[in-house]
Amino acid sequence: MDFMPDLINDLRRTLLSLLVICAVVSVNFSSFPMSASAAPPPLQGERRPFTEVVPPYAAPLTPMYTAKGGVINLRRYRGKVVVLNFWATWCASCLYELPMLSRVQTDLGGDGLDVVTLNVDEADAKRVARYFDRLGIDNLPRHQDPAARAPAAFKTRHGLPWSFVIDRQGMVQGYIMGSVNWDSDAARKLLEYYLK
Repeated sequence: MDFMPDLINDLRRTLLSLLVICAVVSVNFSSFPMSASAAPPPLQGERRPFTEVVPPYAAPLTPMYTAKGGVINLRRYRGKVVVLNFWATWCASCLYELPMLSRVQTDLGGDGLDVVTLNVDEADAKRVARYFDRLGIDNLPRHQDPAARAPAAFKTRHGLPWSFVIDRQGMVQGYIMGSVNWDSDAARKLLEYYLK
């Protein structure tokens, strides 16, 4: 029975090693959120729910024409959460949605968030301006993309509107197809989630 003390010592060392490994694994996993609360709050649109993009991808930097004839891209909005909305003058759902997006800009816009509207059917800036004037919208950009390069780069399917949520680093976090009640508590909670 001379081997017994050696066996007991070996068991003690093994047990101690296992305890150390368990403690390290426990600490490593505790730094990752594992609960359902890590997902963004749900938002149901008219047609579909908000879809989180996993993993996020860099927002395409397609050109957008400004109301004054300049050309910019989404890099201009780096450092802010962006709600990028594709719309057209023929789109009835867009007519419903644009005033709500204007209110989102009023309520949440500023240092943290920008609503960026991008018209994808009209080449005449004056017509886009008249459309916004009729709706009483004076706080949203009147960007245009008459060749619809941005929707193609974002790989949208048929139909409008489309809205994308882009984080402060320029990464697409999710999207929703179809109109959304942006005045709803669910919409505000979603945007506040990305603003944190």
